[in-house]
Amino acid sequence: MAKKMLTPGQKRKRLIKLVIAVAALLAIAMGVYQQGQTLKQHQSFYLHHETAQGNITDLYLDVEEYHGRKGRIKTRDVYFVRYDFLVGDQLFFGELQIEPEQYTELAGKKQLEVWYQAGRPDINTTEFKLASEIAKETLGHRALNVALIVVPIAVLLNYLLALIFAREPKGYLPEGFYTENSWLDVEDGYLVVYNSDHLSSLSIHKKHIDDVQHLYQQGGSWQQILTSAHGKLKEIPFDDIIRVKSDHYSDVFTVEYGAEQSATLEFLNPTVKAHALAQLERHLPQRLILNTHNFSRFRSARNSLLMLGILALLLFFVSNLWLTALVGLGLLWTVKRTISRLIDPTVRSLWMDLKTNRQNTQSASQ
Repeated sequence: MAKKMLTPGQKRKRLIKLVIAVAALLAIAMGVYQQGQTLKQHQSFYLHHETAQGNITDLYLDVEEYHGRKGRIKTRDVYFVRYDFLVGDQLFFGELQIEPEQYTELAGKKQLEVWYQAGRPDINTTEFKLASEIAKETLGHRALNVALIVVPIAVLLNYLLALIFAREPKGYLPEGFYTENSWLDVEDGYLVVYNSDHLSSLSIHKKHIDDVQHLYQQGGSWQQILTSAHGKLKEIPFDDIIRVKSDHYSDVFTVEYGAEQSATLEFLNPTVKAHALAQLERHLPQRLILNTHNFSRFRSARNSLLMLGILALLLFFVSNLWLTALVGLGLLWTVKRTISRLIDPTVRSLWMDLKTNRQNTQSASQ
């Protein structure tokens, strides 16, 4: 079996996943080690402590809100005990969150035994609380606690780094992802194919992109690819096409056809799209004439500049940390896009029936 060919973007995504996975494992190991040091401190506290008779000053329950698995706000009862105790002539205070069983056991009592660190009465607890914490600090429990924090951060970092650094680069035709009449986009999940009389655009379900890529590179039949894609097929007869629009920097072009129907065809990068257009141009109806429009720098960057202003205002007013981070990322992306359009102004290619377009314009003006 021939080796699977990868795009530069796929290779970068694999490298990012590997680096993130190794970093996550190291972070979990460091977290487990750090919590192991805390366990040792608790064990030392348990073996070497001093005791005092404490007075229960309050025994109460509170209602705590939390988000469930589906994001819904739920409530639960949380139990607390407050106490004070004397060491010498100085009074110290403590408050602990306890289990419902301990709450029931302490109900009606006025005193409890307090454990405190030798020479540090301000560091205090109870025997049952300390024993409970030690029992929970097993290796598996410590690893789970750290993983619940590290794994979501790792997933988010993987997504952001892939979005920033693993986009398909421009200016190349990747071997194994195009032929003279077909173009596979594994980044967005599309396969564009044409035959003698129509153009086909097949969307690919994200879970089956690897399957389609394997079939495509191994010479699988169109029927096999169609079955494996689990997506939607759109077929456009060449004779029905009335307009094609493409901006030079974009990896998509738009086709208008039939009775006010349109389709956006996506490709791996602008170079692959340009290759597809060069092939498809031979099959377009002769009534469609190519017109090229060179935009000014300002017009090219106009929308990006507007979005830049909106995001800058949002960044000024937003106070939530996560929203600030999201707006900040959007702002950086918009700055990059704005600079790109100012340096390299838009060149728009339009294939259209000028006669029909004039008639439509005249009808609209009458």
